[in-house]
Amino acid sequence: PATRLPVAQPPPGRIAARRSHAAPAVTTLQFLNGAIVHLGEMRHYPGRVFLTLTLAGGRIREREGCLGITHAALLAAQHPAAAGIAPGAIADVLARHFVSLAASAEEDCLTVSLACACEDLQAALEVVHALLTSARLSPLALRHWREAMRRVEHDNARNLEAQLAQAAAALLSGGDPRFRLLTYADARAISWRAAQRWLEEEICGAPLEAAIVGDLEPERAAELAALYLGSLPPRPDRRAQLDALRSPTGPGGEATAEVHVPGGEDRGALLVGWRAAPWGDRHTRHRLKVAEYLLAQRLQEELRQRRHLTYTVQCSFSPSKAYPALSLLAVACLLPPARLDEAAA
Repeated sequence: PATRLPVAQPPPGRIAARRSHAAPAVTTLQFLNGAIVHLGEMRHYPGRVFLTLTLAGGRIREREGCLGITHAALLAAQHPAAAGIAPGAIADVLARHFVSLAASAEEDCLTVSLACACEDLQAALEVVHALLTSARLSPLALRHWREAMRRVEHDNARNLEAQLAQAAAALLSGGDPRFRLLTYADARAISWRAAQRWLEEEICGAPLEAAIVGDLEPERAAELAALYLGSLPPRPDRRAQLDALRSPTGPGGEATAEVHVPGGEDRGALLVGWRAAPWGDRHTRHRLKVAEYLLAQRLQEELRQRRHLTYTVQCSFSPSKAYPALSLLAVACLLPPARLDEAAA
């Protein structure tokens, strides 16, 4: 297998600003192209280095007609390929250097995680640079994803927990389509051309922030960051665009919903929730984490041990980083349908 990609080394990007923080010891570099990179030493894993890349946007920018397109575009991380590079070459390099690469879609960003040996970081960053400049989506992977969505939709239709979560999201968001479960029809509506364009413009060209930590000298980390992240095309500033998408228009007062799940006549599920503090409200967020812990114990004692309503009950506080109005303190449990009203009371 190839040990390096057959690509020319890019010219290093220029640093626009550099800041150092004493505790913890972190150096932040801001490049002229808009990329921000945080560098830190971590000696707990000798010879290892970890990189996390955050790209702003993704699911928050989806709308009816292209729901799920971010997940479709992220298939490029599972089957990495780039223009001008032979099929399979990127996978060969990753395997040769034992580089782990994973990507996930969060509420308002995409996260790419990478781990490797320190001496393999340059080869790994070459791969990252190639994908961020010329990634190509596999049409076969897209077809397989569509078929998988057919099975997921079939399973979700009879899944009490999935239907409960969807009903809660619909109430909180006022029916915003970005928060409903994806369907096979959604997947079929996404063409390869549209997913490839989303990959290029909405993911690879998105605002970028990275963190590199490990058993590596900061000077070497800064040099590689300048070569492979600071040299990328300019990053746009999307803060105003994203902020305009953070406020779903849900109902302000009390809201209820009842959902009938096919084949679930002998099983019931209940969720009672309250709008709660968002992630940014640090003081209240910490108090509600304490409340979550206390309520979990009391609910077990009351609903399970004293009233024998359910085998298990969960209490969770979910503060949203991206959508303040969707932060929720909720209680959920499974129980017989005949006792749903009693448990809710």
